[in-house]
Amino acid sequence: MPSQDARPLLLLVSGPSGSGKGTALGLLSGAGYSRIATYTTRAPRVGEHHGIHYNFVDEDEFMKRVADGEIVEYTRTYSDYLYGAPRELFETAREDALMTEVDVKGFARLRGLSRRRVVGLFVTAPTIDAAARRISRRGEEENLERRLEVHDSQLDHSWWYDYFVVNDDLARFESTVVAIGQVELARTQGARYLAQRWMEMDDTLATPTEGGRGRTGEG
Repeated sequence: MPSQDARPLLLLVSGPSGSGKGTALGLLSGAGYSRIATYTTRAPRVGEHHGIHYNFVDEDEFMKRVADGEIVEYTRTYSDYLYGAPRELFETAREDALMTEVDVKGFARLRGLSRRRVVGLFVTAPTIDAAARRISRRGEEENLERRLEVHDSQLDHSWWYDYFVVNDDLARFESTVVAIGQVELARTQGARYLAQRWMEMDDTLATPTEGGRGRTGEG
């Protein structure tokens, strides 16, 4: 069936600054997903840790990793810092479900280039004023104006995504994000079950019998 895709899952979370992307990723971390840290040249915020939330590197190290093929896709977001996706997000060496945060441009490139089954979750604050208050509460005053300027342009690309969730009520937001994560894991598990069954059926049909004919009697 066209809707069944047994490839390893990659869930990508995007949204304007202050939308709740970190909250969404934290919820999914306890729901069967492995978080992959992307790269950034900005400094860590309070509570962020290297290798978990991001891989924090300077610009020289960032570009070296690009040249070495460790960072496959990157962009300069908000006209200041570089953000890049590691090679791991493009490959299927790992069977587990992966997730990470990307901007809208990174999402489009990953969906087009990754060998994994890519699912997009776009989250947003209910209003731009609500986003500004959330950014201010976390103590990030740097480049606030620019972050708010690109708010609407990011929303313009939200139709690319499989899911769109407004973070206006925390309890509802949390339950919705967890439900989305569970649904996509179930889709992967179901597709893998069907793929295995079809392989078993094909093996049975293709088993050679006396006279060189398969069990279907076709020569």
